[in-house]
Amino acid sequence: MYLLGCRVVRGPDWTWGDQDGGEGGVGTIFSTDTFSDGSPLKNQTVVVCWDTGQEAYYRLGLDEKYDLRILDSAPSGVCFEKVICDGCRQNPLLGTRWKCTDCDDYDLCTQCYNNEVHDLDHSFERHDHCKLQRYLKNIPYAYPLCIL
Repeated sequence: MYLLGCRVVRGPDWTWGDQDGGEGGVGTIFSTDTFSDGSPLKNQTVVVCWDTGQEAYYRLGLDEKYDLRILDSAPSGVCFEKVICDGCRQNPLLGTRWKCTDCDDYDLCTQCYNNEVHDLDHSFERHDHCKLQRYLKNIPYAYPLCIL
């Protein structure tokens, strides 16, 4: 998954007090390989700049700990018409689609993904749009759309 630029909030293993500005604080991943001073990051860690201006590094799988969750920043109006959330049965699935890469056909909406309703040892791909949507975005009145 491409993480640079993703918006994040506290995750299930958060132990860092109010570094994020407090519950509900939002930040942006701005490095996946080095600190601001150029020194290397450990694998499975990222540097986040919080909207408060504070910057720190956090675990994303290091020692099986996840300090962060990806904030759903999918374009509004995105609808996966033929996809059902396997967690809450939302049909069609609205917003970001989280597709399990370990199962043949398992998808979650962001709320179910963040509530960890599936096996935590599985990996997920984030889908905000498809090639068809990018094409239709340039056609008047075709956006927002439902993806078939």
